[in-house]
Amino acid sequence: MPCPDGVYGQLAASFRDALASGLGNAGRGRSEELMVKRYGLMSSVSNRTRPIEVLMYALTFTSGIIDAVTILGLGDIFASLMTGNVVYIGMGLGGYDEVSPLRSVFAIAAFVLGSILAGRLATQFINRAVGSWLLVVCTIEVLFILGAAGAALQIGPDGPPDPLSMQVLIAIGMASVAMGLRNSTILRLSIPDLKVTVLTLSISGFGADIGSGKSDQQKQLRRLFSIALIGAGATCGAMLFYRYGVAVPLCLIATIVATATFAFSRTAEARLIVSEL
Repeated sequence: MPCPDGVYGQLAASFRDALASGLGNAGRGRSEELMVKRYGLMSSVSNRTRPIEVLMYALTFTSGIIDAVTILGLGDIFASLMTGNVVYIGMGLGGYDEVSPLRSVFAIAAFVLGSILAGRLATQFINRAVGSWLLVVCTIEVLFILGAAGAALQIGPDGPPDPLSMQVLIAIGMASVAMGLRNSTILRLSIPDLKVTVLTLSISGFGADIGSGKSDQQKQLRRLFSIALIGAGATCGAMLFYRYGVAVPLCLIATIVATATFAFSRTAEARLIVSEL
């Protein structure tokens, strides 16, 4: 018995709706996957604080600690902020005796080695979960930071007796390798407005967005929070150094990094695949 035309029409309409719904969901999933691959973990718009953001905030705080400690305890040297070391080199070459161009060059060279290591590791983790990649990076970084703490174990609140001693150079080198590894890994994650150390971009973006009248509240809060965390980290680092010397704040950094990265690795976001690094 033939079906009426109305029934055919209803069936066809239902099929089209189901097909469109299925393709739409698949398209959205594929679109999100491509966004993660091409633009990084933070490219999709979200109004909530994501686990990767919390991890970046923790790393931002420790960046303030480590630079404060290396400046005060290892003789005017930056482990993370390489711009400062380049300025110190220029000042030293210009005749300023309070800084050592040699130590600054050494820190930059160690930082570059850490960056090279980060690039090597990133190529090994293509098509694998980002959480496992960051755990490996974290493990290596923590080992280098603890190595720096061990080398600087005898450096107290008065600073090193000899800024060019072997223990100081080892501490500078290990701390700078760790920061090169970290910063280059974060660069590959492509997380907007959370640069961890390069606050010049955050401050510039903050002012530019206000001037253009297109300020996004969540983006601006992320920038301000990053700036505050660097300052808070530097304050914490200085206080710990003047009380305990170099090793204790470096051990604190290792503890924070390990805890925050492990916590991130237990989240659903850590299972994302980043194929184009």
